[in-house]
Amino acid sequence: MRIRPLARHPLNNPSLFCLTTGLAICLTTSAASAASWLVHDVAEFTTAASALQPGDEIVLADGTWTDARLLLKGQGTAAAPIVLRAQTAGKVVLSGRSDLRLAGSYLQVSNLVFRNGYTPGDAVVAFRESSKAVARHSRVTGLVIDDYTNPDASDQDYWVSLYGSNNRLDHSQLRGKTNAGPTVVVVRDATQGLDNQHRIDHNWFGPRPALGVNGGETLRVGTSDTSLSDSNSTVENNWFEGCDGETEIISNKSGGNTYRGNVFYRSAGALTLRHGNGNRVIDNVFLGDDVYVTYTRFESASRQVVETIRLLPLERPEARKETKPGRVMLYGFSPPGPQLLGRLLPLTMKVRLYQCFIDAAVSEQVARMVAMKAATDAAGSMIRSLTQHYNRARQSQITLELLDIVGGADALK
Repeated sequence: MRIRPLARHPLNNPSLFCLTTGLAICLTTSAASAASWLVHDVAEFTTAASALQPGDEIVLADGTWTDARLLLKGQGTAAAPIVLRAQTAGKVVLSGRSDLRLAGSYLQVSNLVFRNGYTPGDAVVAFRESSKAVARHSRVTGLVIDDYTNPDASDQDYWVSLYGSNNRLDHSQLRGKTNAGPTVVVVRDATQGLDNQHRIDHNWFGPRPALGVNGGETLRVGTSDTSLSDSNSTVENNWFEGCDGETEIISNKSGGNTYRGNVFYRSAGALTLRHGNGNRVIDNVFLGDDVYVTYTRFESASRQVVETIRLLPLERPEARKETKPGRVMLYGFSPPGPQLLGRLLPLTMKVRLYQCFIDAAVSEQVARMVAMKAATDAAGSMIRSLTQHYNRARQSQITLELLDIVGGADALK
């Protein structure tokens, strides 16, 4: 039996030592017990992490860890995962140029905070050591990444990159990314795993300002080159707030994924099924203070105008002035007012949206008609011009041949 106390915290109780020793003597199994270390710096962490066994635990001491590059590597089991956690949730802060990598199986990381710095590599938290050493059946929970962003907006990195398979990111908070690159990305290829079966759930994705160019997604699952294969990942019960990085809040580029029960609040973007087959989008909610629709309003065959109107909240109409001062008009409603509004308001929304769709459809057809007419006229003009050039060239050739014949006849005289 292998018993290792927390670093700098030896067992000083003689009775407890005797009890432990007696227990160790009584045991006849060869299985090693779990060990736990309380580490205070990167050197102690590296020593503790050098030969981890199933059930082992590393506890990061409270405080600020500056420029700490941590690698948690080992082979745990479902019943005895290898654990890395903060001594006290919220009191272990990794700052400066710090990052965390996981490689192996059944690894569990909890309650770490990244703040006041940015990653020295391509990800703050990566579920791999290298392309040949990835994490599987591993979990990161209670993670906080707060404004841990590269000051160079054009320099791309990720905050969490998931590789391998059956990994989970949950109950975490990520906010304030301002540089290029998705906040969370599922990386897929034949070497590092295609059938991922990852789970991303119960996270708060906080404000992310508009990047201004492509690459500002909050979450991207896969890429175009592997989009015809299935990732089979699940994204559920997350809250996206102020995620304005780009028009794609979530960019799906793989198959077999499920997006369920997510809330998008005051976020200028969409859940986009860019590529992939067999994806499911279930019970997601988009909320905002105002709802706008942008469409092409039809004015005439020669003019269509892009217009944005506000659908919600409805504007209160101005009260009509009475022709006779002091006269009050009373109206009766049947059915009663609240019941009538309950029917009219949804109908009003449908009619306004339908009008937008009709205008947009007519504008598209008119634009197509005008474009086709212009193309037809241009083709006709080109045909006439080419025909004229052809006729001139043919006539010139005939004239030259006639001159040659006449010149030859004159020469024979």
